[in-house]
Amino acid sequence: GAFNLALRYGDAAMVNTGDIEAIADGTQGGVATGIYSYANVQDVSVEDRGLVHATGSGDKALATGIYARSSLYGATIVVNDGDIAAHAYGNAGFAHAAGIVAQSETTVDVTNNQDIDVVARTVDGAALAMGMYATATQTAALRNYGNVSVAAESAYGDAAAYGVFEYVGGAGIGLAINGGDIQVAATGGAGSRADATGINVVGDV
Repeated sequence: GAFNLALRYGDAAMVNTGDIEAIADGTQGGVATGIYSYANVQDVSVEDRGLVHATGSGDKALATGIYARSSLYGATIVVNDGDIAAHAYGNAGFAHAAGIVAQSETTVDVTNNQDIDVVARTVDGAALAMGMYATATQTAALRNYGNVSVAAESAYGDAAAYGVFEYVGGAGIGLAINGGDIQVAATGGAGSRADATGINVVGDV
């Protein structure tokens, strides 16, 4: 995929207007990320107006469409005006997939205006699928005006699927707005647990 780092004091800004396809297929595991943008001190911004596909497969599988993180003082902003697909296919281990992951030690702001398709499927382990995921310590805002489809499936293990998952800890403020369509499905094996949640916001304020 596309890889962007600001390891000292600069911002990490990325704009995608083309097609990005990341495929990782390994026997023991595969980790695929379409866009990865990280700033150690300052802000991170990602704007996608193209196509981003990430597919990971193997015994343990991870797939992320867009991963954006600011570590110390900066904010994280993601705007998706394109199409994102993140598919993880596991065998003996887990399968985790997420369309957009945005993290910051201060504030996060994510807006989705188009399509996000997320699938996490495995045989023996746990399956976890999230359309949009954000963590922050001050404020986090997730806005969906597009179509988010999330599916988690495990033949013999647990499965959990979230359309929107937001965590702001003990002192933060979380905001989630849905003006689009969110479809979530989770299927677990016999005797296992399956959880499907459209919007989940965790915070004490």
